[in-house]
Amino acid sequence: MLGYSTEERWTGKYWTDGKKIYSKTFSVTASGDYTLNNVDTVINFEATALNNNSYWRPCDGFLTTLGSNQINGTTIDVNYAANKFHIGYLGEGMGYTFTKANVTVYYTKTTD
Repeated sequence: MLGYSTEERWTGKYWTDGKKIYSKTFSVTASGDYTLNNVDTVINFEATALNNNSYWRPCDGFLTTLGSNQINGTTIDVNYAANKFHIGYLGEGMGYTFTKANVTVYYTKTTD
């Protein structure tokens, strides 16, 4: 298993166009923009969120023009433009407050 890293890593896999697939994990405590350069195609993302500082809630990742993962009414949004991922997640749903998130993004690069 490759594992997760806050540093960019090649996953050992290739996308349908033959380009290498990379991943990078962002551990965030607030919604915001996070820099990631030379992205060609965003393939997917996966996320977990910390509920009320007591337990982690996983969610299956997907990405569209504005990707969205719903966890009991709370949404994790990920979108990419101009070398920045915007991760938006701090919200409430069904009485839950999410205080931290780990978001792993899978992508190909323009430099490969």
